[in-house]
Amino acid sequence: MEQEKIIYESDCVIFKLDFPFSFKPSKMDPEKTLEELRLPKSVKGKHMKKMDQAPGEMGKSMALLAALAGLPPTAIDEMDSRDVADALEVIKPFLPASLQTGSEQSAV
Repeated sequence: MEQEKIIYESDCVIFKLDFPFSFKPSKMDPEKTLEELRLPKSVKGKHMKKMDQAPGEMGKSMALLAALAGLPPTAIDEMDSRDVADALEVIKPFLPASLQTGSEQSAV
């Protein structure tokens, strides 16, 4: 992954998408296009609990990514798979060791 895609700030990591995507936050909202994700460096329990609501390993990873980015899970569904994989790599250093190992209970 190219380093210019990642900008480290004091409280977050800005991840520039290779493939910007559009989504509707809700039926009443206008479509929104994202070119980057702002991901906190501090992963909290509230973020991790979102993983319990999603089925499957990839679903859990995408739910965590959505929670960290402050997006509805349906938005992450619209991300290109290459950006999803890269974004998951970006957040790995901020996760507990048990979620980084690739063990059976790990989603990321």
